Amino acid sequence: MHDSMDATFHILLRIWRLRPLLACISGLFVGDVHAQTNPSVQDLPYNQNFGSVAHNSTSYPTGWQGWRITNVPSAVFETTPAIGDLSLLANSTAATNTGGVHNYNGTIGLLNSGSVNGALALGINTTRRATIVVNYELATIRDPYNGGTNTRINEATLQFRVGTIGDFTTVSGPTYTTGTATQTGPVTTPIGVTSFSVTLPGICDDQPIVQLRWVTRDVTGSGSRPSIALDQVNISGTCTSATLEYAGSPYCSNEGTAFPTVLGAAGGTFSATGMTIIPSTGAITLSSSSSGTVHYQLTAENGCSAINATAPVQINQSVAADAGGPYHSIEAAPVSIGATANGTGSWSGGNGVFANANDPITTYTPALTERGFTIELTWVTDDPDGAGPCSSVQDIANLDVDFLVYTPMFSGGIGRGDGHSALNYPDTYAYMFTGGNGRGDAFSTGPGIAELEFMFVGGIGRGDASVSYLAPAGNSAIFHGGQGRGDVSNAYNAPPPTANIFLGGSGRGDVSHGYAAPPALASTFLGGQGRGDVMSTYLLPSRVQLALKAFLQGPYDAVAGRMRDDLRAAGLLPTTEPYSDLGYDFVQGGGESASTLVFSNGPQPKDRIVDWVLLELRDATDPTVVMSSRSALIQRDGDVVDLDGASPVSLVADPAAYHVVLRHRNHLGVMTWANNALGPLLVGIDLTDGNTATYGSEAQVTVGGVKLLWAGDVTFDGSVKYTGEANDRDPILFAIGGVVPTNTLDDAYTNEDVNMDGRVMYTGEGNDRDIILQNIGGVIPTTVREGQTP
Repeated sequence: MHDSMDATFHILLRIWRLRPLLACISGLFVGDVHAQTNPSVQDLPYNQNFGSVAHNSTSYPTGWQGWRITNVPSAVFETTPAIGDLSLLANSTAATNTGGVHNYNGTIGLLNSGSVNGALALGINTTRRATIVVNYELATIRDPYNGGTNTRINEATLQFRVGTIGDFTTVSGPTYTTGTATQTGPVTTPIGVTSFSVTLPGICDDQPIVQLRWVTRDVTGSGSRPSIALDQVNISGTCTSATLEYAGSPYCSNEGTAFPTVLGAAGGTFSATGMTIIPSTGAITLSSSSSGTVHYQLTAENGCSAINATAPVQINQSVAADAGGPYHSIEAAPVSIGATANGTGSWSGGNGVFANANDPITTYTPALTERGFTIELTWVTDDPDGAGPCSSVQDIANLDVDFLVYTPMFSGGIGRGDGHSALNYPDTYAYMFTGGNGRGDAFSTGPGIAELEFMFVGGIGRGDASVSYLAPAGNSAIFHGGQGRGDVSNAYNAPPPTANIFLGGSGRGDVSHGYAAPPALASTFLGGQGRGDVMSTYLLPSRVQLALKAFLQGPYDAVAGRMRDDLRAAGLLPTTEPYSDLGYDFVQGGGESASTLVFSNGPQPKDRIVDWVLLELRDATDPTVVMSSRSALIQRDGDVVDLDGASPVSLVADPAAYHVVLRHRNHLGVMTWANNALGPLLVGIDLTDGNTATYGSEAQVTVGGVKLLWAGDVTFDGSVKYTGEANDRDPILFAIGGVVPTNTLDDAYTNEDVNMDGRVMYTGEGNDRDIILQNIGGVIPTTVREGQTP
């Protein structure tokens, strides 16, 4: 059963993907399929008096064609397309009873029969025209009505359609009805002449092709049918004008793109001096344009004169803000910071102190509580006039406040119990131990600042005593040794540093154990009388630290300068990374998960989680080789953080140079052009900054001077496609049901939600499909945007 359903689904999928091609084929060969000729279109104003057509002519006047709608008459005005042509029958009179289109020597008429239901068609061009009025006369030529065997009453009316395919629409208003005056002799005298004037609906305005057709139907009675003739066709329309407006003017140069409103005639071209403007749409790129006048031009056509409309556009230049960075401080030492600005402004952020918050170049002294964290410092440049449309502009710089840390050295036992020393290495801890017979009653502390300092005493003198000292944010370890209690040891560990357990003295001086909580160093020491002069160390897998910043286009809010966190706010973010389910093969990582508390409302809105992302470290010489990969989280301000939702990311890898890659489940990935030297010290990379070189061409989209990852890779295959095989548009339609394009899929965490608002939409405002079309260029739907990661 399931196999059958799957097979049916795949067949329907293939048919759906072929629909543009099928529609094209249908349009190309509709004439051959139905043997129908479309009449050539006629410009307006148009007049046709059939008195100019010779009675013996079998040729329709230019722009006219007889059609067969169905093979049998109908009691309704049929609106379906024609199934074939009908020839013009020459020398017809009221005595002619053959079904078809007749030349009645001054008029052309329709006579339906048991095998013919015909129509008389005309093609017109309404370009640059509006309020299309069709005047015409209808009359009866043949009328076999006798009140006995022939009592047929017929009606005629006008229909229209825009273009050359699809059903027709019957115009509203009066219809022509045949009478009861019998006329079946060899004459062509019109009887029951009636004039009509019909205004076509607005859909027919300004169209290159509008088809009109006159049709008849049976109303009452039985027997032979009357014929209805057409004459005095007069069609006119008012030439349209045009007005141009840029409703958002005045604009600020950082607003992106300005779009016009054209009322009236469409299809013209736009031009302007000093502006970057698209001639076909009038869209202005504000960042590279200055104030001026936009011209909208439309050439003379279809009897209407040329149009030249103008609109003034004011563009105020935005101020700039660049906070610089990233900055680094060791042990909360003061650090120089410098912003680039073209106006007044101010610094904010952090819990420390600015020497002068209104000076773009100043000094910031971190608070002691900021050690071990990355702090955001914001520089805001004020709008010079403060009156709009431009507003203040801000930029955020990261400041890493690092600890000064050390590594241990130990001495103990009878052999070397009177010695101790300390050796400094970054990224571990400072321990100082004294013991043994020589100085068992002495202890001292190492020079580690703000990290864990251990003080140990042991040996014969005070083997049963120990003292420990805990520096803020570290661990406390308690050790007992010497002859008094050499068989006792205790250790307390608060992750993530290392807990060391030491046993020494006469009792068990040859025993030692070490326990390590990743990612720190586990040290194993042997002491006491047995082997007091020996120590060894064990190192867990190497890790590198990375502070990465990036923006995803889908949820990016250009006004706020941050991403939206709609998925988190709606409770849709999974606690386990989604990339394993997408078929991604991790190296070193995979299966990462976070606590639900990480997705709660944090203390600062900018730090709230937007989604899961994927990090890769690529080989320095062959960037196609992934050396390490793992999932992480990305905040609204672009910071890529670890599973606690705040810390920089740690990856399992040896200290070395790497290309850094950031990927997302429905965005194209981006890779740094340069190799970055990564190790235990934190390294910052800002992918939102246009000065950060990336691999390939147009690897990111630029919005308001900020670099973003391209949205629209719904299939997670490294490309954005609007049409063709494995495109990214069709999955959106299938996600909402595949039939009704206005359906939506709400409360969804899925790749089809391109703008990441928790709702999948195929059409309408804020839909997910348009982003794909825009990102491939917005003009040629077969264009493909390829990701630039090798």
